Amino acid sequence: MKEKLAKLTDFINSEKFYELSANNKQILNNQKIVMELYLSVLKMRVFENVDEIAVPDYKMTQVINSSFL
Repeated sequence: MKEKLAKLTDFINSEKFYELSANNKQILNNQKIVMELYLSVLKMRVFENVDEIAVPDYKMTQVINSSFL
């Protein structure tokens, strides 16, 4: 996931990205946001004692829905 996110970020920072339509750019930016959130959740899961760490409540549905508006 980390490698895929890095590739997407590289593409978003490339000149080819700016040749895309506004809709396609927004879709890729939304995808990046969701991938970043997913990666952060995966990182949290590697802790053995998840109950002992403070896990932020991202309210994923709200974050994802607001990203697509």
